[in-house]
Amino acid sequence: MSYLLFVIAVITIGTFLFGYHMGALNAPQAEICCLTSIPIGTKTFLDLPLCIPMSTTEFAVVTSIFTIGGLFGSLAASKPAQKYGRKGALLWSTIGAILGPILMASASSMSMLVAGRLISGFSSGMSIVLTPLFISEIAPKELRGSLGCLTQLSIVFGTLVSQFLGLRLSKSPYWRIILGLAAFLGVIQLVLLFFIIESPNWLVNHKNDVKQAKHTLRKLRGHDNIEAELAEMGVSAEQVLDEEERALLDSENNSARPSSTEEAPASTRSFLFDPKYRQVLKATCVLLVGQQFLGATAMVFFSTSIMSSSFPSQAALVSVYIGIVNLVVTAIASQLIDRTGRKFLLNLSVTGMASSAAGLSVSLFLHWPTISAVCCVVFIAAFAVGAGPIPFLMVSELSYPEVAGIAQSLGLAGNWLGAFLVGTFFPTFKDLFGPWVFLIFTGAGLAGLIGLRAYVPETKDKSIDEVWETRRERIE
Repeated sequence: MSYLLFVIAVITIGTFLFGYHMGALNAPQAEICCLTSIPIGTKTFLDLPLCIPMSTTEFAVVTSIFTIGGLFGSLAASKPAQKYGRKGALLWSTIGAILGPILMASASSMSMLVAGRLISGFSSGMSIVLTPLFISEIAPKELRGSLGCLTQLSIVFGTLVSQFLGLRLSKSPYWRIILGLAAFLGVIQLVLLFFIIESPNWLVNHKNDVKQAKHTLRKLRGHDNIEAELAEMGVSAEQVLDEEERALLDSENNSARPSSTEEAPASTRSFLFDPKYRQVLKATCVLLVGQQFLGATAMVFFSTSIMSSSFPSQAALVSVYIGIVNLVVTAIASQLIDRTGRKFLLNLSVTGMASSAAGLSVSLFLHWPTISAVCCVVFIAAFAVGAGPIPFLMVSELSYPEVAGIAQSLGLAGNWLGAFLVGTFFPTFKDLFGPWVFLIFTGAGLAGLIGLRAYVPETKDKSIDEVWETRRERIE
């Protein structure tokens, strides 16, 4: 178990950096854009400008370009995940995790900031696809839910860390430290990845290497009782026995390689149009694309401006408190997910978000600051208990092995696109509809509940075949 936790800690550095970059620019915006009393053109001891003149619109471009990089990164992740393995693809992602922050920390112009954010987003987009997929393939079935929640927990923790650093370092030239620190973490992940194993599921289904998969599983579990897990991957008892005999006898007949019963990796076209995968596609859209339109991105991006009318001098601190609540509730949810099931927590989460969004509209309209703050906290807590962590986990559990990488990649691409749309257009809708803008998220929540009931089955303690067989039986 200790080695399993070490592996998960290493691979979640990438998703930590995703959350870190999401919150890194919030607090130091004024210092970065030369909106304080710093004379434009003033240099630091490294001959870098103390600030970079940008308008609000230009800064919005710098901020949102991260999601465009994430979109392309998530689309690009499936092929290297299939060809080089989950670990191999993560190694490639660390290049951007190091280069992007270096460009931002040393930026002397807006274009360098844009390039750094775009590269960092690409790396984060790959990580957000690969990490939940990797965890679902190495976690024991009885702990898959709890360990799967670590993806979202690492994201939330990364955002909170950047918010805390922003309270202390949002002054020139120290904002460069906030942006550059991510490169150091990227180097750490690059080094530590050489000390972890490859996914046993990938070894069986893409490399036909049962021997290495057995060795990997024994190392992860700390015992030899792995036959049931190998069987779930499509390895027959005869294949396991033949592999053991070949190892013990050191047979010279190496040409007789075991072949997995699993299908070859499917193409993106097959995933989109083959009726076999239609249920997986629908569930992926409901979980990952629908997640963004519940409004959590708007709350994270704009919580300070939302709260500024109620708490003018402490809005940034309120945002940090909301981040703490998000982290604590996400940690609690990781302990509940394998006890209560995924669907129960998802339904509870979406219901809470829809209700608190409606309450926020009413309280802002009636100028009830305390109630508005409570609604914000409840909204984020409801998101953290289900809609935040569970979609990433369930897509891996709902996907057949040959399309697991494609499902994660396309689902996260839709998720990134949703984040970009919500982040870009929420301020406009807020100006148009005022406090009633949050009723849009209430409507999205109601639609989400319908989608969950219609297209998303329970996955707790079930193999992929059991999940969809149970679903077919219920429909019939």
